[in-house]
Amino acid sequence: MFELLKSRLSALHRDEAGLTVVEIVLLIALIVLPIVLILVFFGQDIKKFISDMWGSTQKEAKTLGTKMSSGS
Repeated sequence: MFELLKSRLSALHRDEAGLTVVEIVLLIALIVLPIVLILVFFGQDIKKFISDMWGSTQKEAKTLGTKMSSGS
């Protein structure tokens, strides 16, 4: 019985499929963690920047629309 357990553990140790899963999880964590940290620390600044840019774009679009309709 001990030999069977030993052979199973040895086969599991040689199996590299589990290692690949661990590597993928670590790689995903290395990509996601900095993004989450940036959003946590700079989230409000990013939100304000995007809002300001969107407002500016909308204002320019209205100005352009007014110029085009009066120029035609």
